[in-house]
Amino acid sequence: MSAPYGEMTDGTVIRVGLDISSADRFFPGPPKAESGDFALNSAEREDVKAGKPGVISVWDVAFTTPSEAYEFLPPPPRRRFAFHLPIKDILGLAYGLQVFHSPIQDERKGAYGHCDLQDLTTSRDGLTRKDIRADLVAIADRNAIVVVGQVG
Repeated sequence: MSAPYGEMTDGTVIRVGLDISSADRFFPGPPKAESGDFALNSAEREDVKAGKPGVISVWDVAFTTPSEAYEFLPPPPRRRFAFHLPIKDILGLAYGLQVFHSPIQDERKGAYGHCDLQDLTTSRDGLTRKDIRADLVAIADRNAIVVVGQVG
């Protein structure tokens, strides 16, 4: 259930993935997630280097649409997939991941739905981090995937 500024144990979050505008992201059949869709960005990697937990942004579907989440990404605009991830599936993984409702102080629509998915890296070896991303990909591929944005 969505809980203001607290740990979430139910509901669904969205992860907006990598750019899919390039020709190397073409594949036949339905869209699929990739490991890189759940990798830390450069700012998130810097936080880990500073001793903070590995955190990626996800969005509570109760407060944010995939298109609204897309608007928080840095320019330039690109086409991307938005993956729906049931929180119970995330918490059911063997890694002790947590989802926290952490709204962004911003006037744009959807800001209230921002959440942190953590702990993707703290005290984990490279193989475990890859396993976490692979399991998140599997969850994404079992659930709704939509295209957001435009070719820039």
